[in-house]
Amino acid sequence: MKLNEIYNMDCLEGMKELPDSVCSLIIADPPYKIEGGGGAGKMRSGIFHRNKGGRQLFSYLKAEQYMGEFKRLLKPSGHVYVYSNDKNLLDILYNAEKSGLKLMNVLVVNKGNKVIYGWYMKQIEFICLFRNTEGHAKQVNNNSISNLIDVKFPRGKNRTHPSEKGEDITEIMVNQSSIEGETILIPFAGSGVECLIVKRLNRNFISYELDKDFYELAIKRIN
Repeated sequence: MKLNEIYNMDCLEGMKELPDSVCSLIIADPPYKIEGGGGAGKMRSGIFHRNKGGRQLFSYLKAEQYMGEFKRLLKPSGHVYVYSNDKNLLDILYNAEKSGLKLMNVLVVNKGNKVIYGWYMKQIEFICLFRNTEGHAKQVNNNSISNLIDVKFPRGKNRTHPSEKGEDITEIMVNQSSIEGETILIPFAGSGVECLIVKRLNRNFISYELDKDFYELAIKRIN
């Protein structure tokens, strides 16, 4: 596959076509279990979109479905960032360790907006930082940055994807765990924010997006 391309396909199939140790960094925002607002605590398995009749856009992926491929595709000492909420942390942590990825830290992201919930309102998201257990324990490029990060996630009309993350947090991860010219795997492209930042910071990317509408939006964004 070519570098700096987003492929309109399932990443679970696309990653099988890639050679071992193809990337130095992986940034993954997989579809995961969410809870409906209002504090009822009801789980919803996947991502739903109110502007598309409430239809389910993405099915929940268990971490065991992708962690093994992440380990295979990652170069020795490479880093992996995986977004999560509180309901999916255990699944992600267990399967990462099982696959040979070691947890180095958990970033706590204060995304600014609060969600009503019956057991305190929620306004944070987690990003698990793993490293490949093969190779030396490579540190981040600037170890003066805290693991508590305040950023604004897109909201309202500025949000083009139901789980879109901001440019600022992506820029931090790319700068912290890669250098210019390296290749970054973005298995879930969404609306293309991560691909755009990787391109802007003079890295290469390989990316996938299954939903046709968001794929076209991502292509438009990076071009």
